[in-house]
Amino acid sequence: MRYGSIRKFAWAIERNVQETERGSIPTFNDLSPEMVAEVRAVRKVGGPMAASSYLLFFVREQSDGDADSFCEEVIDGGADVASWRTGDRLVGVAEWDRVALRLSVVEYISILEGIAGDRWYRSRLTSHSKEEIPVSDMGPGMLIRGMRYWTKLDVPKPSNLIRIVAIGSMHEVVERVPDADIDAAIRRWMASTAAWWTEKYLLSEGPRATVDGILAAYPEPVTPSVDGMIALRALVQEARSGDSRWPGQVGFIGPDDWYR
Repeated sequence: MRYGSIRKFAWAIERNVQETERGSIPTFNDLSPEMVAEVRAVRKVGGPMAASSYLLFFVREQSDGDADSFCEEVIDGGADVASWRTGDRLVGVAEWDRVALRLSVVEYISILEGIAGDRWYRSRLTSHSKEEIPVSDMGPGMLIRGMRYWTKLDVPKPSNLIRIVAIGSMHEVVERVPDADIDAAIRRWMASTAAWWTEKYLLSEGPRATVDGILAAYPEPVTPSVDGMIALRALVQEARSGDSRWPGQVGFIGPDDWYR
């Protein structure tokens, strides 16, 4: 933003802001109590936009929307400055354009190659719903501990398949997946995405579900990989099982043997 704009707020904080202060605060986590008090003062007299403009001037590491979120969560909400948007994150592959069933296990793993983190972790569904299939989240990936909001991942292509999720914001159980079980874990994710796309069919057919029926229920034609077919056959077994966890924990009902 322009230096002249920030000078408009100088009277609210009772000091003169210098152009040399532009970008002088490395991150939002580095804002001092005095600076937070200044932001509150600017917000009080100038509103949310003024406070965000003030932060845009001072804080160096930020992306679009960070200043607005900081105001909402810290200035208004009282969140801790030093730990704001700092925490453990899961990084995995998300469904995009019905790609899940088309991937092989090898292709899935290759998407995450080069990203640092503890392998392998996943979020496991714990829903008890008997009436709807939950939205499929991302598949298994790695755990990055103490990740800060400004951390840039060296993400390989196709980056649109990679998702980063804060652990504390989820209702699922986060658990480690042994290396020997990662193939089954990926196929469980494939099954959960297929179930979400074909919810109406699976809830109406249940014990009568078939692989061909699931594929026909997709909104667009999908040609599964070998691994995708394993996932679909396991999904059919889950639908036919009569297990009390169906459909809220779809993909996590059958044993690993079904997914191998």
